[in-house]
Parts: sequence; structure tokens; C-alpha cells
Amino acid sequence: MKTIVNGNKKIATKIIDYVEDYFDEKGGVVQKSRKASYVRCKQLARYLMRKHTDLTLTSIAEMTGNADHSTVIYSVGVWEDYLDYDKQVRYDTNYVEMKMKINNLIDWSDVTIDIDKEISRVNQLKSYIFAYKQRKDELKTLNAIMDKKIRNREEDIDYEKQKVKSLSRLVTYFEKKYITSLIVQV
Repeated sequence: MKTIVNGNKKIATKIIDYVEDYFDEKGGVVQKSRKASYVRCKQLARYLMRKHTDLTLTSIAEMTGNADHSTVIYSVGVWEDYLDYDKQVRYDTNYVEMKMKINNLIDWSDVTIDIDKEISRVNQLKSYIFAYKQRKDELKTLNAIMDKKIRNREEDIDYEKQKVKSLSRLVTYFEKKYITSLIVQV
């Protein structure tokens, strides 16, 4: 079911703008280049235009770089295939569709998001963040312990140096005393 029948060209233009903004490729949808980023841009735009407007394949082809209608059929088919197994393609599609919904271009019923999956993904991310924070705290503690051990070793070294100095002074004292006493005796 198409979302809005009137103003399809306007919606298609907005779709192109959203897709180009998302991929950060201004003019990427109408480029003749076969560069991968442009191709993804075109495929997503064609898929969304086909899904959310009543434009003909030829109209979509004209708006996306003067292609042939069969190219649009192929692009839409490829994107639909990618949706089945490529997480990034699903994410790209959902992101642009959510932006369209937020800007009242399409109904919520047209956006396909598995809420349970998204909640589980958020919970998994929370657990990763918690584990990361724990590990970071452990590393801070270990770092503090190592710093303390190094300081203790340095203090031990300083103490040993002082002992050596004291002993050398003592030896010097006794040497002087012994030598003086020997001189006095002779």
C-alpha cells in the first residue's frame, strides 16, 4: 500500500534529499558513476520511492539519473534481497524511513521495525557498556596498584642508598680513627 497518493514527486524529492544526506553524497542519486557509494544511494532511493509513492518506474528512473525503467526494477529487487540478510542495509533503510516518518512523509504502519529485536539490541549494548566500565575500573585499580608498587620500590631503593651512605660514612670514620690511633701508637 502506498502512503500518499498526492504529491508523489514532492515526496520522491524528499526521499532523494534524505538518502543523500544519510550517505553524505550530495547529488549521489543522479550521478552516472558506478562508484559503490553512489550505487547504494541510488538503490535505496529507488527502493523507497517505489515503496512509498505511486510513481511509475520510468518517473523513478528519470529522477534517479535518467536510467531505464528496468534498472529501477533491478535496483529495487537487489535492495529487497539485501534487506533479507544484510544488517547494514536494513539499518540504512530503517533510518531513512524513520526520518521520513518523523517529518510526516509516511505512516508509522509503513515502517518495518521489529521492536523486540531493537530492545534486545539496546539491552545487549547496555551490557557491553557495563562490562566496558567494569573493565575500565579494573584497569584503573591495577594501574594504581602498579604505581604504588613502583613508588614502594623507589622508596626501598632510596632507603638502601641511605644505608649505603651511612655505612660508608661509618667506614670512613673508623678508618680515620684507626689510622690516627695507629699513628699515635707509633
